[in-house]
Amino acid sequence: MSGSDLDLADIAAEDFSPDTANVVPTPVDDEFEEDVPAVTSLFDTEKTYFFGTWRRTPYDVEAFPRCLCGSGDVACLDGFDAAAGVIWRVIPSRLLPNALHLVCVDNADAPSYLAADLSMASDLASAGLFRCEPTKPFRGMPGDVPVILRENSTGLVLCSSESAGTLHLLTAEEADNTTGPGGVYAFNCAWEASMADADPIERDAFLARYVN
Repeated sequence: MSGSDLDLADIAAEDFSPDTANVVPTPVDDEFEEDVPAVTSLFDTEKTYFFGTWRRTPYDVEAFPRCLCGSGDVACLDGFDAAAGVIWRVIPSRLLPNALHLVCVDNADAPSYLAADLSMASDLASAGLFRCEPTKPFRGMPGDVPVILRENSTGLVLCSSESAGTLHLLTAEEADNTTGPGGVYAFNCAWEASMADADPIERDAFLARYVN
């Protein structure tokens, strides 16, 4: 796997799954790196994506891989095969080239937007702005985009708890919290965006590659 050019600490970690590299992304401080690629150079804004967890928390062989979900009032994690809420489109910021809005496009009623407080908003004006920096690949499939996302006004990192299925905005110190006698990470602090496809056959093939 190739590393990014960001000043991220490379921390050796236990290999929790057969496909996980022994290098995990971690925020090193609360200052955002300004010299990062524009969102439009990372994402195809005409395409839709799953935002899967860049898992550095303990691997549960019985748990289905999880991704960002916006089907409820508050964003959370759910399985890639969830009935709704897991397909997203990236909207580049008009003000910051390395920032984006996220809109969930497979909700039953209407598209909904991830807000700064991690609730789901009904319009772009209420959407949160998240600065985006690339990091090392997790699965590293063709077209995947591994990123760390930070809420723009606070610089807090968008993290996830794999076991609880929840999202959190955390400082770098909080994001790197460890737990238990083995000192394993409590939170994932990055995401790997993978192109979604409406074709059920191709979607099933993508999921098979992700879990195997």
